[in-house]
Amino acid sequence: MGEKALKNIAAFTFILMLSVMILSIFISGRQRVYNPNSAFAEMKATFYEHKNKSKDYLSTAEELKGELGEKYIIIKNAGNNSTYTINENYMKKEITLTIKGLNEQNLTEDEIVRVNQGQTYKGAVSGENTEQGGYLVPEVLSASGETSYYGRVPEALKADPVNDFTISYEMLNEKEYEAEIHFTLDHVYAPVLFEEDGQIYVALKEPSKAYDNIVVLDAGHGGKDPGAEAIDGSCYEKSINLKILLDLKEILDGENIKVYYTRTGDETVYLNPRVNLANETKADLFLSIHCNSSESSQPRGIEVLYKSDWNQGSFTSEKLASIALDEMKNISGHINRGLVAGDEMLIIHKSQVPVALIEVGFLSNEEELSFLKSRDSEKDIAQAISVVIKKALEEKKNAGD
Repeated sequence: MGEKALKNIAAFTFILMLSVMILSIFISGRQRVYNPNSAFAEMKATFYEHKNKSKDYLSTAEELKGELGEKYIIIKNAGNNSTYTINENYMKKEITLTIKGLNEQNLTEDEIVRVNQGQTYKGAVSGENTEQGGYLVPEVLSASGETSYYGRVPEALKADPVNDFTISYEMLNEKEYEAEIHFTLDHVYAPVLFEEDGQIYVALKEPSKAYDNIVVLDAGHGGKDPGAEAIDGSCYEKSINLKILLDLKEILDGENIKVYYTRTGDETVYLNPRVNLANETKADLFLSIHCNSSESSQPRGIEVLYKSDWNQGSFTSEKLASIALDEMKNISGHINRGLVAGDEMLIIHKSQVPVALIEVGFLSNEEELSFLKSRDSEKDIAQAISVVIKKALEEKKNAGD
């Protein structure tokens, strides 16, 4: 074969190879654009997937709006295999959400979203949110007859309902974490928990709209405030009050009544927070348990204090006190000292709900001290107060309040 022929074959071969390469690039390029399995298509699909995912928790919240109401908290990406529990510390306006079954420490401030009347708050709480100017001040509101939007005064209606929150973790084992999210709120709420598609929703309900019956029970004194001392120095009032309340709690735990307790231990609780709890929850009844005392050892018997200056409804504080006195005198068999207007007492004066303060007997009288220190008597008193609560709730309902 001649030299010229060889050159022609080489040129033809080169052109053929070049054509094949161009065709391959063209076909490959078309595949990258139109093949759904191509990298471009995958990137496009991922974009839309993340876009839809970012909307998911809000769209789900919109679907749950009837259950969630106007105020709620969202914890994003909590995981489909996690378990949740929520605990309240209503005296401090706090709730704690515990999440178990997390594979990693993936919950950050950015995963915590709060919603109030359509206004959304994400991440850390703004420093402005902790200023007192826009907050409900129960001590002032309680002493007036004015009404205000639940949780805040009018100038801050759409503010963040969360004052602060913290996130902490505990490693349960190599593959599992437990997260604890602690919220400090602007008000006492009834938290209701929902879970949907790995997102947690905590509805912040107004207690009076979440529960049919609300009772606030107060064991007088406590902690640094011992109350009256027994005539023989054997005990203080705070201890007897608490024992009666805990016996009462045991009874009421089995009833369909939402009960808020100002204390369930030997804690120092000031007067304003006690009455504030009753007012903020719009309790149906507010009962405070006390023991009486006198400089003389002669006085004895049961008396019940009430608010005489009443304009809050047809079921009055005096009516509640009357029901309490009738029941209590039957249990103790002691002297009936009657009803006493107690408007000068702070928790009675500031109460905007039916209130009664029950003096169950005198620690300064030896016979009554013996009665009050008896565990059987304390249980009997608790049982009597449980009857008072049921009767009063029924009469209040019949009164249309």
